[in-house]
Parts: sequence; C-alpha cells; structure tokens
Amino acid sequence: MVKLNNLLSIVDTFEHIGQNDTEFWNSFREMQQIEIHRENEFKSLSQMVKEFLDSGYQRPYIFEDWIVGYELPQISQEIDLVKISDDKNSIVDIELKYDWPEYNKEKELSGKKRVQCQQKAVKHYLRMFDNVSVFTFVASESKFFQVIDDNTLIEVSVTNVIEAVPRPKKTGNYKTEAEIAKQNKEAFDKEEYFEKMLMPENFLVSPYNQPLRFLSNKYLLTQEQFDKIGNLLTKTVDFKKKGVFSISGVAGSGKTLMAFDVLKKAQDLGKKSVLILAAKENKGILQLRENGTSVYGVKSLKNILLSNDYEVVIIDETQRIYGDTLIALEKQNDKTVIPFFDAAQVLGQKDSEGGAAEFLETKKIATLGTKIRTNTSLANFIHGIFNKYDKKAGRKIVDKDKIKIEYFTKAENAKIFLSQYSKEFQILNLTASKYNVTHVDNINVSSAEALNTHDVIGQEFENVALIVDKMFVYGKNGKPVLCKSSQTPYFSDKMWIMNFTRAKNKLMLIIVDNEPLLRRSVELLK
Repeated sequence: MVKLNNLLSIVDTFEHIGQNDTEFWNSFREMQQIEIHRENEFKSLSQMVKEFLDSGYQRPYIFEDWIVGYELPQISQEIDLVKISDDKNSIVDIELKYDWPEYNKEKELSGKKRVQCQQKAVKHYLRMFDNVSVFTFVASESKFFQVIDDNTLIEVSVTNVIEAVPRPKKTGNYKTEAEIAKQNKEAFDKEEYFEKMLMPENFLVSPYNQPLRFLSNKYLLTQEQFDKIGNLLTKTVDFKKKGVFSISGVAGSGKTLMAFDVLKKAQDLGKKSVLILAAKENKGILQLRENGTSVYGVKSLKNILLSNDYEVVIIDETQRIYGDTLIALEKQNDKTVIPFFDAAQVLGQKDSEGGAAEFLETKKIATLGTKIRTNTSLANFIHGIFNKYDKKAGRKIVDKDKIKIEYFTKAENAKIFLSQYSKEFQILNLTASKYNVTHVDNINVSSAEALNTHDVIGQEFENVALIVDKMFVYGKNGKPVLCKSSQTPYFSDKMWIMNFTRAKNKLMLIIVDNEPLLRRSVELLK
C-alpha cells in the first residue's frame, strides 16, 4: 500500500519531533506509509523543501500528494519521491542524495555516472506513463540534476523542477448535477492507480504468450537482468566476439524475456540475429515471426548453427538439446552463440543424459539467481507442495482464493468436473508416450484446448488447471520422487513441476485418489 503525503508536513514533523524521538518517528512513518528510512534521506528532503520555499514558488500543490518511498514489486528498484498528474499522463520522480555516491570499483562507475544510471533505470521503469520527468537532488550541493539525451547529466534549476511538478486540474464552478457527476467520474484514487500501473503483470511479459506486448516494448527488466545483459555485451564486445557464451537461471528467473531482450539488443546493433526455442514451435512464435521477429523452434536449430546466415544465435531452453545438434553447438567458433539454460528443467532421459548441461556449464558467463513471480502466494503454494516438510510455506500464502483444490476418487469424475472449466483455465496434461498406452493416459484430458508439458515449454498462462493422481509420491526428504510409469520416456516429477509453474494468476489442482497430497494442500491453505 502507498499513501499520498505532504512534503512540508513530513519535514516539519521530522525536524521538530522525529529527529529526537525515534520511536515516535518510526510510528509516524508507518502511519503515513513513508518508505524512505535513512536519516540522511530525511535531511536531504528537508534541504530540498527549503529550496522549494526559497524559490518563491510556495503554491500548495508543489508539496501535496507525493508518494514517499516505493519499491517496485519483483524488481527491487527503489524510488524516493513520486507525484502523478490529475490526468494520469504525467509523473515526476525525485531521487534524494545526501552527497554524491561513492565510486563503484566493480562496475567502474563514478558517483555522477551512478546517478545517471539510476535516473535512466527509474525512467525506464515508469515509462508506462506518457510523460516522465526524473531528477536527483544532491543535498550537499543544494542542486538538482537531470539526464538529457539519455547520456548527459546536467544541473537544472529549482524552477525547472517545480515546473515539472504536476499542477492540479482546474475544476471550475460546476452548477448542474450532470457536471458534478462528470467531475466525480473523472476523479481517481492516485494511490490505487499508481500501484495498479506497477503491478508485476503489467511489466513481466511472456514473449511466447504475449507477443504483441513484447513487440510494443511493454515490459521491464529487473536490475539483475540489466546487469547480466551489460556483462554479456562486455564479454562479447557488443556481439563482435565469436564463440559460445551461456547464461543459466533457475525456473522463473526471467531467462526467456532476457533472451528476447538480448535479441533486440543485437538487432539494434545491426547484427543479423535469430532466437531459437529448443522445443517445438508454439502460437506465439508464429505470431512473432509474422511481425518480423526472427524466432524459430528446435527443428531449425541445427541448420542455423551450421549455416552462415546469422551473426548472433540466441537459444532458449538449451539444456534440452542432444545428439548432432549439441555437437554443432560445441563446434561454434564463427558466430556469437548465447544459450540460456536451466540444468534442472529436463523432462526425459534424452534431455538429462544428452550432455548439454555439462557443456553449457563450461561456457557460462552469468547466472540469474532471483526468481520473479507475479503471484507470490501461488509461488509459495507450489513451493510448499514440492517441499512437504517446509512448515513456513503456508504462512506466506496470503491470496488463497487464487488456488482451488478439488478431490475425486476416480479419474473419470475429475475429467467430467474439469471439462466445464476449459474456457476459464488452460488445462495441462502430462506428455504421454507416442507408442504405448500408460498410466498417464488415465488422467490426461482429451480436449482440443488441453496442452501437454512439452507444448508449453517457455510459456505461461493466466489460469492453469491440472490433474494429479497417485503417481505424485513424496520421498523421505519431503520432495516428490520420480515416478516414471512403465514405458513412458518422460519424468513425471519434472513434468509436474513444469505444469504447476506455468500458472501466473490462478491454479486449480484436481487431486485423484491421493490422500497425502490432499492433506498437504489443506495444510498449506488452512
């Protein structure tokens, strides 16, 4: 939650009471939902407000309706002061610095360069607003700074900053009920609107499932992704260096979106580039290609690696390749090849024993370690299901209405029940054998809308429904053990992890004759 605050009120409270009474000040901050914490930040705010007052522009709107401190969900990017215009189109951000940041040895960034990078990042994160103004106030110098033309940090006057602060919308004198009703309709809750605009689902895009949003640049990268891409550009000298440069990441760390962003970066640098999903093509790939993006499924990978058609080849889900395709990858020395992989996300014996993960580890230049989830309650429930002895998992599930549990003793009854939800939920089956009838066929739903595990590699869906039966068995360590049914070439435990984690918003778990799993689900949601 955020709350609008008056900057002058905050400063007066801090200077006259808060500085000398820490307990009161912490309570005040909590009440007002002020999310900046360090004393130097409030001293900087006090100095900035003084600059506003000394400027002669003492109109109330300059100090009113500011969000003070906010951390963008899932991205870990903090912003200090934000104000939205009444027409929702403009936003101004002011970052507070007591002094210039210290030189960053690791990244070789001066204090001014770090401020410049921060401003560019904040502007990027707020770009869903039409007009974004970002400033930095350095209290030690009592000066404001702004990045112009994306690469130059200049000093700007306090007047420039005040002119960027959104003015209140003129309301006029309304005389009729219709005019008053129109005014009320146009009014909006700024706190709610701000948080809605920055909800994770508005910027965490799945290129395969939301291709048009990706093509329209309606997505954001985390700071970690930004840093890793910067590292990649350095290692490959802007894609001039040849060879294999692999990047690993756990499930849900944003590998696919990062891979697509790397594709854009390469194309922007004039490189003939292509992205390959090491799985079969999906509808999103076809739509991306129709709109001019060079992206293909795994069947094209070997020929592309052996050809001279592309300077940069990016591969998603590379841990799944084997045989001649892997050999072609290992021999790459005439183009820049960037494979993304997760050694844990293998679905069958060919994947796990093909040797791709071992080779990719030897070429690794970066690891994505942070999981990005649009729905943390759902992520915690899934973690709890796959980790039976984690007693804390259930406490973290706040939004329990996003998870629906049903129990049946017979698979046929479960299928009949599930059939009524085929429009609202994406039904996911385990991948069955092409050659033999196995236990998997007993629980799979025969529907044109249903997809199997291999169909959805790299994809996400708003709502997912799946059936789980007795093949889901907990081992001694509280994790599901491999239950590879007779003559099935795929690992059921790995497929279930894949299917569970495709859900972004809601999950419907249909349990068939599996009491331990039902009990664990109830334990998590009670």
